[in-house]
Amino acid sequence: MHCFFPLVRACFVMLGVFPFAGLAQATRAVTIKREQPEYFTESYSVLLTDSRTRHGAYAKNVLLNRAVVRGYYHNGQKDSVWTFYYAPSGQVQSRGRYRAGQKAGIWEYRQPDGALAYHYDHTRNALDMPSALLAADTVTRVVEQNGQRQRRPRIRPALFVGGDETRWLGGDGRVRFPNAALKRQASGLVLIEFIIDEQGNATGFRVAQGQDPALDQEALRVTRHVFDNQWLPATEAGKPVRLVYKVPFTFRIN
Repeated sequence: MHCFFPLVRACFVMLGVFPFAGLAQATRAVTIKREQPEYFTESYSVLLTDSRTRHGAYAKNVLLNRAVVRGYYHNGQKDSVWTFYYAPSGQVQSRGRYRAGQKAGIWEYRQPDGALAYHYDHTRNALDMPSALLAADTVTRVVEQNGQRQRRPRIRPALFVGGDETRWLGGDGRVRFPNAALKRQASGLVLIEFIIDEQGNATGFRVAQGQDPALDQEALRVTRHVFDNQWLPATEAGKPVRLVYKVPFTFRIN
């Protein structure tokens, strides 16, 4: 079984929550600006007693000052409400609370158009989906096997439920055209394949269709960086199943 992931350049943002007066500690503001390989700015505060410990509101913006992350740190750990946004649309990608550096309680995950995709309770490890999506496990599909057509339950694809969203931010999750491939005038479609198993682990990353060694490795690098994360496994008839996913990359020389 195979599914295709469109390569979506997603960015996210988190909503700041201010500290209670009783918990205030002396801090100093820090601003980091980077222009290569892509532009972004980070703003946060660190403790005066330890410059490595973030404490207070956190913000990350990309080009045109578009917010991609808003959140809050408490003594070096993510805390309170964080919100991630798609860029450049500004639509919410996910929102929920951190407690002592870990996702806790119910988080909402949304599609790029703003529609609710699902809720996930990170404390109970329980999925809560809109009825239309839950119905996918009861809808049948027609498959052909040994020359005969059969009806089987429709597969609900794997769902992202956490891990490190910030790996989708910054240059490491962006596709770059390798200089070596550019010198060779190499271009075309590269197809990367990987598996999300019954436990929600992403494994077996490989080049299913290659073009050029440099292009193949760049596509493989980005796919591993983005999708080697925390997933809820796909289901068929309500049972977890192992699925093969494919991510297409098209490299063009202008």
